[in-house]
Amino acid sequence: MFLNKKHSFLRLVSFTFLALFVLQAKAKEGIDYKGKSFWVGYLQSEVGPDPYELSLQITADKKTTVTIKLKAAIIEARSEKDWEQSFQVYPGSITTIIIPEEYTTKTREGKSTHKGLYIEALDDVMVVAKNTSGSSSDATVVIPIDQLGHEYYIMQYHVLKPQYPSQYLILATEDSTEVELINVAISMDGGISHVPYRIKLNKGDSYMVQSKRDLTGSRVREVNGKKIAVFSGMTCAYVPRYCQSCDHLYEQIPPTENWGHEFALVPFDTRYKYVVRILAKEDNTYVDVDGQRYTIAKAGKFLELELKEEVFYVTTSRPVMICQYTIGTRCDKQRGDPSMVMVRPLQSFNGYTELPAMNTENINRYYATVMFKRDDLDKFTINGKSVVGDYKELPYRSEFVYAYIELESGGNTIECDCGYNFISYGLGWYESYAY
Repeated sequence: MFLNKKHSFLRLVSFTFLALFVLQAKAKEGIDYKGKSFWVGYLQSEVGPDPYELSLQITADKKTTVTIKLKAAIIEARSEKDWEQSFQVYPGSITTIIIPEEYTTKTREGKSTHKGLYIEALDDVMVVAKNTSGSSSDATVVIPIDQLGHEYYIMQYHVLKPQYPSQYLILATEDSTEVELINVAISMDGGISHVPYRIKLNKGDSYMVQSKRDLTGSRVREVNGKKIAVFSGMTCAYVPRYCQSCDHLYEQIPPTENWGHEFALVPFDTRYKYVVRILAKEDNTYVDVDGQRYTIAKAGKFLELELKEEVFYVTTSRPVMICQYTIGTRCDKQRGDPSMVMVRPLQSFNGYTELPAMNTENINRYYATVMFKRDDLDKFTINGKSVVGDYKELPYRSEFVYAYIELESGGNTIECDCGYNFISYGLGWYESYAY
């Protein structure tokens, strides 16, 4: 689908009973993904002739009004005007909104731009942002403003080649925002490895950092404690680095205050292998993976594991952030290409909400991996049906169970008045997304 380059419109695509998960985000360790206000930013995807297809998928528990506000995309373009438009969101459906492709932040556009999208709702909603260019896609659940923080560490992956740089985007939620950056490698904005430097932004301003090296472990901190949003990923990456299938990686980074100590790593359905990175924010962090102990000696350092078709139970002595990656199609000859998704701490969610499954030209299989306590088996349903008989126990924590759910093209409603976790993902030949 080609998108005309216009700043004057957004396009409402559909209210569709596509694929819904029913979940609620109220976390002890983790993030409440429902809220009334959000800032969203898009990264550069694979460099090529294909247009960008940027979209938002918005869901709500009850009928509400959502307003999207866009500033003129380029600071220097004084002739452009700010824009806003409101949409209705209905319970049990997905409101899909197409964003003009100018709101992708690209290298050639310089350091600071007005690329922030502001979303405001009258009632709680959940927002998923998706970025597609050709056969390269990924998606992220957007963190509400009240769940943002002032300190972050960057998570990415190995750089394939210089023309496919690593990247992260900072969005200011307030005027007079001052951010200190400490990158672990030389960045294209002139930043020197491990040397702090500061940038100043106003509300809605965005700042892109790209590098020819992996920037995982770089630290981003607003010096006065103001909330900022950080999106990170890769223009295009192989996962693992020797598997020659390249795809866009895109994820919103959680603030350090929402990291966790206890996780479960569950393989993606139909895939025989997956990759995880475990990043520490404090020195001498112990990581136990099914009883095998690793030590992350320094803050900002990480442990990378390539795992087969097995489930692993992870505990840590200090808070960590964990990212899970799908592998390239050429590794196992199965549907799917690289994507990245943050692993939430155990029992991050409880209650009720709705999550969309999304399609592209290539993605036509949709899955959810869900986890909850065995005692809650009678409470958990999909489309009104129990998963009893289709679950497996979590190693080392037999009181927890997990299940794979293949979603249909129609509505898929998951309900549980209990604590649980999920990962949602779509797989196609040489393309995937996960969030």
